[in-house]
Amino acid sequence: MARKRVKLAFIVNQTQRRKSYKKRKMGVLKMLNELSILCGVEAGAVLYSSFEQGPVVCPSVEGMQQTIATFKNMPDFAQTRGMMNHDTFLDDRFLKLGTQLLNLKTVNRVTEMALVMFQILQGHQLNISLSSEDLNDLGWAINLYLAEIEKKVEAIMKNSSIPASAPTQGGPSTSTNP
Repeated sequence: MARKRVKLAFIVNQTQRRKSYKKRKMGVLKMLNELSILCGVEAGAVLYSSFEQGPVVCPSVEGMQQTIATFKNMPDFAQTRGMMNHDTFLDDRFLKLGTQLLNLKTVNRVTEMALVMFQILQGHQLNISLSSEDLNDLGWAINLYLAEIEKKVEAIMKNSSIPASAPTQGGPSTSTNP
């Protein structure tokens, strides 16, 4: 049975909050244990709560101290290897979004030029004046569609039994009969 989506907000009722904390704490500790076993990593958690005396340390205080000591004894480059600060995160995110924006602009431009091309082919009067850049892009779109048409014609010719140089029925005859 599917669970309903939990509304993430502060639980005002003290008993419900304590009950939710205990359930979720057990879930977090179970996932931590599974992560440690399945992936073979040292993992630990420290949970502070007003419901308990002192922090909850998993797997144990000594285990956490040993994990932290192992981490601090590593060289700096090994400690920070997978870490990311806000600046590098934002730089990476901006780069990714910039690439996505550029791709969307390209797709929009191709679609716009295809639309203009089809309007011209249908004989519609254009309400816009085309700049030299627009005309260049329109020529590119026309060449793109012509290349696709040529590929499709070649594919049809390969699959059909009619050779490309054979005359069509009803056309002018090239043979001479005396």
